[in-house]
Amino acid sequence: METSVIIVNYNGKEHLKECFDSLKEQTYKSFEIIFVDNGSSDDSIEFTKKHYPSIKTIKNEKNEGFAKGNNIGIKQSSGKYIVLLNNDTKVSRDFLQELVQEAKENNEVGTVAPRIILYSDPTKLNSTGLILFKDGVAKDRGFLEESNKQFSKEIFGATAAAILYKKEMLDDISVQGEYLDEDFFAYNEDLDLSFRAQLRGWKCSYLKKPCVYHKINATSKKVPRLKLYWGTRNKLLFIMKTYPLEVLIRCFPTLFIRQIFSLIYYSTKPNFPVVLKARIDAFLLMPKMIKKRKKILAGRKVSNKEIMKWFEK
Repeated sequence: METSVIIVNYNGKEHLKECFDSLKEQTYKSFEIIFVDNGSSDDSIEFTKKHYPSIKTIKNEKNEGFAKGNNIGIKQSSGKYIVLLNNDTKVSRDFLQELVQEAKENNEVGTVAPRIILYSDPTKLNSTGLILFKDGVAKDRGFLEESNKQFSKEIFGATAAAILYKKEMLDDISVQGEYLDEDFFAYNEDLDLSFRAQLRGWKCSYLKKPCVYHKINATSKKVPRLKLYWGTRNKLLFIMKTYPLEVLIRCFPTLFIRQIFSLIYYSTKPNFPVVLKARIDAFLLMPKMIKKRKKILAGRKVSNKEIMKWFEK
């Protein structure tokens, strides 16, 4: 098969039929579906095997996280194009056709992002790509804006809720045999991958036509404190890994102020122990991140001046 679609699942049985059925209706046919279940207890595996026997299923005994779950699926894939898709999505009939066509026509493009809109309100956008700020915060471009709004085609990066990666690019930017960084577990692993891809000269292209309907936070709302923990911790891991020294120095005032104000804000909240632990754990992982950093920055193809252009003002 030319394309492999990877779907990682954790207790998301209620979403699977709609997601799988929308893939069955694709105009593009040369693809396989690899379903990676992260130790679900809701019969997701049994449901998939019974009703969708053509789907390749992989059962993990425990929740390995979004990053490792997708890596497991990618390593079992056969496609030259890898599509990651959340289980809580429904896609348009031309979803795969448009993404693959764009990837074929542009050699420098390693990532293709579709238009993602809110499942609960199709008039509003979920994401048209990621925008990055100096303090390591990334946001979905166009979030909650009108779904028919026009945006530029070239974008820094994109969310892995629905995305196409060239396998060639993933192999080029992998670190220690991992495509998505498994230390991240979940959240910001797509930001980290986007930054590493840009460092190696790969571009990200946004397409408006293929459409994805996304039930945002359908899985993460089951573990709300973990979302706060991983999101806080992983922003720091991302910066440790990827910012060249000159870039880090230039971004440090913004980064420092952000961290101080964040701690002050959460100091009055019940979740303060969560964000404090997240920061402590991030610094405990610093030696491991520095080892990865050496490989990442040794292979970069862009200047510090170019990197600074990636940040939103």
